[in-house]
Amino acid sequence: MKRFILAVALVMVSLGAVAQTGVVEARRIVVSGEAKRSVTPDEFTIVLTLADSDAKGDKRTAVEKYKALTAELKKEGIDPSALKAADINNSALKRKDVCTSVVYELRLEGFENVARAFDAFERAGVRNANLTSSKYSKQEELREELMAEAVRNARRMAGILAEAAEVEVGAPLSIEMPYVRVYSGAVFMSKAARNEAVAEESLADLGFEVKQIEISAQVNVSYEIALPDEK
Repeated sequence: MKRFILAVALVMVSLGAVAQTGVVEARRIVVSGEAKRSVTPDEFTIVLTLADSDAKGDKRTAVEKYKALTAELKKEGIDPSALKAADINNSALKRKDVCTSVVYELRLEGFENVARAFDAFERAGVRNANLTSSKYSKQEELREELMAEAVRNARRMAGILAEAAEVEVGAPLSIEMPYVRVYSGAVFMSKAARNEAVAEESLADLGFEVKQIEISAQVNVSYEIALPDEK
């Protein structure tokens, strides 16, 4: 009885499509599939400012601080060329005095290098460095995996619904991908433990809390359906 009612409903939909467009549309089922994964970030960005003099009584120029910092980074095995100037500001304090302030970005791979960098900051007298962002290096590969997984999940859902309706799932008629979303892991840094030894084995031991990154993909898939006796 259920199969008869469903068949009548499907035929009526098909006849309605013919009446309106003159073209017979395939009977179909539309389902959504989603896949998501949480990963630990392995690439980090540190932002720091070097300025002429400061409130702590450091009278060195920004250039002198830069030279001291790059020397300390080399000691830690970090290439100083990774330190990129993001913004330069010259402020006139008096008629003959100009204060230079330079904002730098330092991008590093692996939390062990973050630990080494902050150890170098401590020795170089850099007090305003902040761990600002993180990412996952294999993000693009993971996005592709999740898109494929989302399609498989959609097919599984179509099978569940089709079985309940006593129909058969055919070939996909269309596949749409509404989104692939990336929720970046937030990075927090406490004031404590900036002078911890480089041998520490986790960011948490250095006063850092890095939350995982969540990547998700969703697809909408339309499948052709048929009654069992039509196959």
